[in-house]
Amino acid sequence: MASTAADDFKASFWVRRAREYRRRGELAQAQRLLEHAESALPADGLFPEQVVWFVEQCALAKLRGDAPAAEAFLDRLKQRAFTTGLVVPPWELRQLSPVGESVGAAEPAQAQE
Repeated sequence: MASTAADDFKASFWVRRAREYRRRGELAQAQRLLEHAESALPADGLFPEQVVWFVEQCALAKLRGDAPAAEAFLDRLKQRAFTTGLVVPPWELRQLSPVGESVGAAEPAQAQE
């Protein structure tokens, strides 16, 4: 099923509102909005709201103490980025600190001797 402009707007609104709820510590409300957004997000590609959805799912899992789920969401995001040839914005990965620092960051350059 193709998404409509209204679906795209709803998904974008829901994922960003979920971020706001997570930052305020209202985790149940954040999770509820992410669940609503999931059905409105396209199944392929990597649109900005999908990046936020993956990042917020990862952050919520981390806050729940579910490291395997957090890593699974991050892995799915990285795979989607690889498949589409897109780069996940570094400011999104910073939302996941310290998870994003170790997994999403580029390898540091070796010091020249």
